[in-house]
Amino acid sequence: MTKSRIFLALCLAFVVGVFTASLVDLSVQFAAAVFILGGLAATVGWYRPRARLIGFLAVVVAFGMWRYGTAYAARTDPDVLAPFVGKTATFTAIVVQPPAEFPNRTQLTVRVEAPREARGVKILATLRRQQAYRYGDALELTGRMEIPGIINGFDYRSYLAKEGVAGTMLYPKVVQLRSGGGNSVLAFLFAVRGEFLRVLHAVLPSPHGSLAGALLVGERASLPDELLAAFRRTGLTHIIAISGFNFTIVIVALGYFLRWFSVSGRWQFWATAVSILAFVFIAGATASVVRAATMGVLAHLATRAGRRYRTGNAVVFAGLVMLATNPLLLRWDAGFQLSFLATLGLIFLGPLIAPAFQWVPAWLGLRETVVMTLAAQAAVLPLTASTFGQVSVIAPIANLLVVPLVPYTMAAAFAAGIVGLVLSAVGVAAAFPAWLLMQYEIVLTAVFARIPFASVPASIPA
Repeated sequence: MTKSRIFLALCLAFVVGVFTASLVDLSVQFAAAVFILGGLAATVGWYRPRARLIGFLAVVVAFGMWRYGTAYAARTDPDVLAPFVGKTATFTAIVVQPPAEFPNRTQLTVRVEAPREARGVKILATLRRQQAYRYGDALELTGRMEIPGIINGFDYRSYLAKEGVAGTMLYPKVVQLRSGGGNSVLAFLFAVRGEFLRVLHAVLPSPHGSLAGALLVGERASLPDELLAAFRRTGLTHIIAISGFNFTIVIVALGYFLRWFSVSGRWQFWATAVSILAFVFIAGATASVVRAATMGVLAHLATRAGRRYRTGNAVVFAGLVMLATNPLLLRWDAGFQLSFLATLGLIFLGPLIAPAFQWVPAWLGLRETVVMTLAAQAAVLPLTASTFGQVSVIAPIANLLVVPLVPYTMAAAFAAGIVGLVLSAVGVAAAFPAWLLMQYEIVLTAVFARIPFASVPASIPA
């Protein structure tokens, strides 16, 4: 076995360990036993390459199990909140994430400052929609503390644990103590993000403003339920999730656009780099956005370099680093899952199906976008079936008609937002191209969603 494949096997062994621990409640002693047995196998079979490799794989699997167990325990420690659970309690806390604003409610992720026994614990507070708060605000929350549990078979506790949230409060009484706290850099980034979203909603009607926010910064909370359901039925949900695939199609479209104007390779590189940084900046530079940008850049490098396995190893290693930092992402973060699988689909499936689409015009990257779309869709099909409980039969056609326009929709919406920030008087006029593109996408999605049997039920064990 080559060194490249051994490296890939070791990376995947860690992923297997993390995934196994996320499915089965394993003790530290079990992980330690696997570690010891693997170490013994590697030692005894040192001069037998296969036995040595199996031993090392077992060691890495054990490390993945241990890492998930320790991370989960640290994020869901029941002892810290035990004195407050099921009781009305008062906490002083700092808002640590931009508010998630839904049509009839707002959700705040806060970090407790007082009382001292719960200091550092994160809580998800659900408030009435009319209450407006920002990152860095210091609040006093009084309400009933609960530990999230299983809701309709879904492990809500583990889902929240990936963000470090250990408890929830439903409609607490809130008093704002002060503002302007938190990290100054993050406060600035989140303020830019919030103002950008405000401008998008000002220059675009509903639901176009909400769709623009979802495309550009992954803000899906304000999207109407009917539109979200239509995206699910047509297999287009991925376009409103910040993922490596989105970054890749934007990079590809930008590259073809610059080449169309005979921009040199060096200037293409810098234009692409600045565009990615601007995208990350406007989206608030959150961990999920940075992860998606990383996957997108690696996928683009793979398609350009033509070294699938080497770049595939880089993608897997990048995923391993992300999981080592937060192993709960593997099971409970759909954005990470979509980015990871779609990126691998672009690298490995894309070249396999590309010869069948030579008839598609290469103009402005249309052929490459079609190939990437179908490759990514094939890679994430099991995930979407498991997550949404349905498979979209119409997805291939819907994606072929919508996805090639997504980069240009994002560019038009981004330009409208920037113009609206600088020259609010002409913001609505500047937003017309973005509105036109999104109107096409919304209408097409609605039409396809109404087709009988556009999607069929699917059940894959999660």
